[in-house]
Amino acid sequence: AIAPIPPNLVRPATTRGSAHTARIAAERARGRLILGQFGSIYPKKQSTIVLDIAAALVARGEDPFVVFAGSFVKGLDRVEEEFRAHIAALSLTDRVLVTGYVADDAEVFGVLDAVDVFAYVFAEGLTARRGSVLAAAMTGRPVIVNAPVAVAAFDHHPTYRRLLDKGVLRLVPHAAGPDSLADAVLAARNAPRVADPLDEPAAWRDALAAVRAVLA
Repeated sequence: AIAPIPPNLVRPATTRGSAHTARIAAERARGRLILGQFGSIYPKKQSTIVLDIAAALVARGEDPFVVFAGSFVKGLDRVEEEFRAHIAALSLTDRVLVTGYVADDAEVFGVLDAVDVFAYVFAEGLTARRGSVLAAAMTGRPVIVNAPVAVAAFDHHPTYRRLLDKGVLRLVPHAAGPDSLADAVLAARNAPRVADPLDEPAAWRDALAAVRAVLA
């Protein structure tokens, strides 16, 4: 059985600006759509697909800027080198910001709050074990993510059902490609911020209840 992961960040009462938020503000002032993703960058997370979405948007005459709030996972592979090569191959060099690791929660949410739409595409689709998706959802901004293979995957995960019902999590077909994902981003770009999107204590209770159910 799969037990859900509860939120791994606590949203502070106030956020704090940084050089990153200043850069994002400058890009927004140019009229750019801010597309974002939170969390570590590594191959299984398929973060390069967000770059493909941005390229699809540019091909339509849109003007996206992509913010990756996180850092690269260092290993035996060449994650960062291949990621930056993909950026260059898509001619997105002036459209991407990778913040690197940000230790302070107030600065993290300063960056996340500056994003218009988040996007994730997982090989297995969305599961209840994606803390990075919950962190993005805590902004109240739309989070585009591909659906799980099993349609009933969230029947026993109240936190995710609430986020789906509020329109914070917006599912696209499991095998959606960059053009379909770009459609979803454009459909969500002007959505109002959802107030109080995630009840953090309730999310922790949901996760603990799921663990108890597994143990029982």
